[in-house]
Parts: sequence; structure tokens; C-alpha cells
Amino acid sequence: MSLEIERKFSIIRYPLDELKNGDLKLISTTHIEQAYLAYNNIEQVRIRKKTIFDDNNKKESFYQTYKKSTCEGLGLVRDEMEYEISSNIYSQLRSLDCRVPIRKTRTRMTGGGYTYDLDEYEQFNLIIAEVEFESIEEMRLFVQPAWLGDEISHNSQLTNKYLWKKLNGLT
Repeated sequence: MSLEIERKFSIIRYPLDELKNGDLKLISTTHIEQAYLAYNNIEQVRIRKKTIFDDNNKKESFYQTYKKSTCEGLGLVRDEMEYEISSNIYSQLRSLDCRVPIRKTRTRMTGGGYTYDLDEYEQFNLIIAEVEFESIEEMRLFVQPAWLGDEISHNSQLTNKYLWKKLNGLT
């Protein structure tokens, strides 16, 4: 099991200027569909379908992820175990539940030694930026760029799990 260390932010503006001037470099754009199989306040099991369009090719991959939350100062620190599953297993798991999955487009970019994931949610008027870190110390030393807004790492109403529950009338 690995440790996921991240902070999440609202965005003040989409960083087009930073992409144009080279401060940020676009890495990939991925369409993500995700649903939860089981969850409580501390643990969650989710499934994801990722679709990447690259050079007019479509590549799909499927994952099951277990996360267990801990609280560590500024951001989110969680134990995480993620593994790839087949499309057949994904379809079987999805068929067990008629709830609507979250759909989002993830734009990954790098700059200043960090990787930023911007998640734009299809079912909500919402874009969230996420930054993952190698250590808690690196997370604490992070200075956010001007295009990032308020930190929302501890806003429970802006987690993927909460948004999925809201979308499905479970809140």
C-alpha cells in the first residue's frame, strides 16, 4: 500500500497564460468515470474508467482503488492501494449498482517542479486543482501559484465521494 499525499485548491482562473509562456507544460487530458462500491467516513472503495485520446487513438484503462484516510496537518494523507482491472470486471462491478458515476475531464500539467491535475466535472460547474507530493514536508513547503485559489483540501463537500453521493441523492 502506498501513501497518497495531496492538497486541493479552487482555481481563480484557468492557467492559459502559464501554458502559453511555458511556465506550465500540458502532459495529458483524460476522461474519467468513477463510482463508489463501498464507503464510510474513513475508507472507500471505488472503480474508475480512464479514457485517453492520444494521436487519434482511444486508450481505455480500468482501476479499483481502496483508500483509507488519515489526517496530517495541511492536506490529505491517505493510504492507497490501486490496481488495474479488466474492462469485463469493471462492467460487472458497474452493473451491480445503477447509480450514476461522476464524469470529469482531468488535465495534467507540470511546472515549477510540481504536477497539477485540473479536474473539470461534467455534472457540476466545478474545476478543482490537485497537487500530489512525495512527502509531508514537501506538501508543507508548497507555495501555490497565483492561478490557484483557496485551499479546499478539508472541505468535505468538495470530495469526489461527496459529489458522487450528491449526484445520486445520497447526501
